[in-house]
Amino acid sequence: NGAVLKTSNAGQGNAGNVVINAGDRVLFDTGDILSNVGSSDGTPAEGNVGSISISAKNVSLTGTENNAAQIQAGFYSNTQGKSGIVSIEATDSISFDGFSTGIYASVDPNSFGNGSDIQLKARSISVTNSSGLTTSNFGEGNGGKIDINTNSLKLDRGLFFSNAFVGSGGDINLTVKNRLFL
Repeated sequence: NGAVLKTSNAGQGNAGNVVINAGDRVLFDTGDILSNVGSSDGTPAEGNVGSISISAKNVSLTGTENNAAQIQAGFYSNTQGKSGIVSIEATDSISFDGFSTGIYASVDPNSFGNGSDIQLKARSISVTNSSGLTTSNFGEGNGGKIDINTNSLKLDRGLFFSNAFVGSGGDINLTVKNRLFL
């Protein structure tokens, strides 16, 4: 509840990777996983965003209106480098629920680099109640891709979004074998 796993670079060098392997369940209840280059004050930095990989039977991120659960992989303003990959694989389910809860792979203004890709694979995936998956590039470069592979996808008041202001928005690929609920 409210925990943070963070790897970052606020100067020169690369952010590290975050790898979580669990036999049963990974639950982030208003907690965050972060892999970023730069700092919120805009101090110049150069390096690569680390990858975030989660593997379990069930993965759930749950937030509230005042406190979201987020996975972030990106660049703050005045940075440059290569993007990472956010990958979640669950043998049963992946769920995102709650305002501003989700995965944010963004590049802030005055930065150079592509947005990180998002890859989800599970039997069922749900994105509900103002949660979302976002790959945005407000700097110079392309937005990241969103790839979803599932038997059942539920998108109920949720969002999948990829864009770029200078460059191309990333593709959103949905491979749904059985049911798609929009």
